[in-house]
Amino acid sequence: MNNTSQNPELPLKTATYQITSSALDSPDALMLLEALSKTLETITGSSGKASFDPAEMQGERTCFVIARNASGEPVGCGAIRPLQEDIAELKRMYAVPGYQGIGSAVLAHLEHAARQLGYRTIWLETRKVNTRAVAFYARNGYALIPNYGRYAGRNEAVCFGKPLAPQEQARMPTAMRQIEAGTLHLEPLTSAHAAEMFGALSDPAIYEFENAPPESETWLQARYTRLEQRGPADGSEIWLNWVIHLPDGTAAGYVQATLLPEGIALIAYELASRFWRRGIASTAVAAMLGELHEHYAIHTALAVLKSANFRSMGLLRKLGFTPADEATLQRYRDTPDESVMQKTL
Repeated sequence: MNNTSQNPELPLKTATYQITSSALDSPDALMLLEALSKTLETITGSSGKASFDPAEMQGERTCFVIARNASGEPVGCGAIRPLQEDIAELKRMYAVPGYQGIGSAVLAHLEHAARQLGYRTIWLETRKVNTRAVAFYARNGYALIPNYGRYAGRNEAVCFGKPLAPQEQARMPTAMRQIEAGTLHLEPLTSAHAAEMFGALSDPAIYEFENAPPESETWLQARYTRLEQRGPADGSEIWLNWVIHLPDGTAAGYVQATLLPEGIALIAYELASRFWRRGIASTAVAAMLGELHEHYAIHTALAVLKSANFRSMGLLRKLGFTPADEATLQRYRDTPDESVMQKTL
């Protein structure tokens, strides 16, 4: 058996996605929309196609976006269209199972787009039987409103609304500091690190549980260029990545944190297999946690990982992480085979 299954330093799931506008008739859009329709058919008995006319997405105040993972694969989508002069309607929200935080990322992106397009409120409809969607919108600040338009008088439907307050400035600093962790040197990641990191991250042993190696050095450099922005334009989260350098200057991997406005950080790490079982990951992660608490006022760290990854679970427990409560588990876990571990800083 491949000994990577015993590795305590396999990667935890990341929470960074690239979200861009897309045409509704692109192959990726058609694939995601069809997957959504099949999912809705299973849950509610209706695909939802009858309440979404692509022709209505041709106007200037519309937006359809696709979320992509680190490998560039389409993993989610969503749309807004005009309902009234100052009210946008949220449509076709979908997240591919197995990825954490897609729905929240797409929703935050569309809310920002709605503000930019001059809307003051977002309305939406879902089905009461779709309890996961109902809970998701409630968690994200949407309140029940009377059923509107075509949904009026339909008992199976439930409608939500959310006012769009002016976007607040991010409360946390984005400037990164170098971190010294014993003999390790954690350097803020930039596009200039792509060459050395491509070699480290091309190790296939890293990806037994999830994710995939970078496609090319050029692809990785483009990704790092985006990560240098330290977050999306709407300020809904902050992206922090540090390259782990050994005393001889070798890049062993990286540690990562996605900071949320409520003082929570979603953490992850990846190391090349030749650096496993040497305490490098635990030292680097512990140093990052200290930096998050001291410099960014983070009070809680969360890690989402496959439950089968018991070695990574052991590393987290060694660092003081414990299983998250049920509410946190349901908020951040996308599939039943995932666990959420948390630590108060």
